[in-house]
Amino acid sequence: LSEEMATEQAESGAAGFQFQFTKEGEVPVLETPHLFGYILGPWHADDIIAIWNDKSTSRWMADPEGEPCNHEEYLENHSTHPSEVTDGRSFIFYTKEDRVPAAFSAFYDFDTSNSSAETSFCVVPSFRGRGFGTEVNGAAICYAFESTHFQCHSLFSTVVTENAPSVACTERCGYKKIGIRRETHRLEGRWYNEWLFDMLAGDWLAAKAAHPALSGIRILHDI
Repeated sequence: LSEEMATEQAESGAAGFQFQFTKEGEVPVLETPHLFGYILGPWHADDIIAIWNDKSTSRWMADPEGEPCNHEEYLENHSTHPSEVTDGRSFIFYTKEDRVPAAFSAFYDFDTSNSSAETSFCVVPSFRGRGFGTEVNGAAICYAFESTHFQCHSLFSTVVTENAPSVACTERCGYKKIGIRRETHRLEGRWYNEWLFDMLAGDWLAAKAAHPALSGIRILHDI
């Protein structure tokens, strides 16, 4: 952890705070200029399943033509206390003003040997075009690099080449294009290519310094 990151983390943490993994005790763990981010729990099932199962969102996700996510599947994967989860974090974001579910982001498949992980994000259609993608993607990146539980050395991400808004957002957050994965995304009988991106902590710090939407991201609680 760099000195700059460590200073920010120390300033943002609440001394003696005990995280409660319950609906009643829930607190945001991330803050962006317009959103609060929460670690996914069982009580978020309805909100997050609605986001994941939206066709305009799922078309660019890993398995666009797979079976829709259901409650049983969701609860099986998101009922474990975060302190017992060592391969990443998943977040749901709500608007600050009226607590409307607006977006999702995550980093996952954390490789302890190489301190690396993959990130992804999606935004509810009605909130697109407002910069929320940059905020929630940046929030997952921030947590991956700056959380004392992970302190990633590098991150990577893939984005379907035709998904221009997400490509632009990914680059804005500090990711660098390093190649093309050919015909890795199948949708409606057609194969699509994906851009492969990666980044180091220095790329994230440079992006955060350059964009107000990223510099306004804070880890409120390092869980």
